[in-house]
Amino acid sequence: MKFRTLCSFVLGGMALAASAQGGYQDGVDYYNAERFDKAKTILEKTLNDPSTKKAVSYFYLGSLELDNNNTAAAAENFNKGVQADATYAYNYVGLGQIALKNGNKKEAEQYFKQALDCNKKDSSVMAAIARAYFNVDPTLYAKEIDKNITNALKVSKNKEAQIYVLKGDMAKGTDIGQAAGFYEQAIIYDEEGGDINPQAYVKYANLYNKVNPDFAIGKLVELNEKLPTSALAQSELAEKYYDGNQFTKAAEQYGKYIKNPNHFQGDEQRYSGLLYFGKKYQESLDVANQVLAADPDNEYMQRMVMLNKAALKDFTGAEEAAKKLFAHADAKFTA
Repeated sequence: MKFRTLCSFVLGGMALAASAQGGYQDGVDYYNAERFDKAKTILEKTLNDPSTKKAVSYFYLGSLELDNNNTAAAAENFNKGVQADATYAYNYVGLGQIALKNGNKKEAEQYFKQALDCNKKDSSVMAAIARAYFNVDPTLYAKEIDKNITNALKVSKNKEAQIYVLKGDMAKGTDIGQAAGFYEQAIIYDEEGGDINPQAYVKYANLYNKVNPDFAIGKLVELNEKLPTSALAQSELAEKYYDGNQFTKAAEQYGKYIKNPNHFQGDEQRYSGLLYFGKKYQESLDVANQVLAADPDNEYMQRMVMLNKAALKDFTGAEEAAKKLFAHADAKFTA
């Protein structure tokens, strides 16, 4: 089973702007790319949507809790996932990781067996089990990690993308070039099977962003072409343009991204600022007012109203906005 068919496994004050176009899958993608806050917001927001596969969402919600060492809450989510769909293997893997974390290796092995019983030849489940061992203690469980990696590669004929993502994660702390090579292999092998792996694209781009930002941006442009409605793809490209001081392109990309219902209020705020510095004052003002309609005490947007009205020579309006801004009880000002 492939990444976009919901069988990937990675552990590692925002409000959604609207209902979720990409639904829970955007939350899955954000989680796998280690954008945990955004993932949590989307997964919780979409949990009861008719199109949501609850077993999947509970698995990722449990993974978020486990990542924060909230094992009781993690177990509760994994168990809810099992109740929602007992054939979805990954909640058993999550419960197994909790058992390992608690020092109960035999119990963990029983859970991993249950996961594999869902499909004994599912190499992505083997990759998930390898990662569970790695997350708990890569030194203590080195043999178990190697065994599951070997089995996954054997079953998949060396083409299980999640193994290469895992290898990339294992290598990125010591050898960035090697890690990038593994992420690239994950991209290639998934696409050979007709799938797209946004997780691998984003991790690959992030490795290169500081040393070769143009190359990183190029990979994200490629991802956007292949997954044009992905909130993760859209947001990562917008942020990379912004980080690279390519503000005109960043504004254009944010303009596309904020049309995605799974964008965040902070994205609208940044877009308003970019429009202002691009001298698109009325457009910037419109976005600021849109944010303020939902969040009337937003000091940054109050500031943008003041600046845009001044730029548009609406000095009376600018003065009114300034009074409101400077009366803000919690705002912090610089000279």
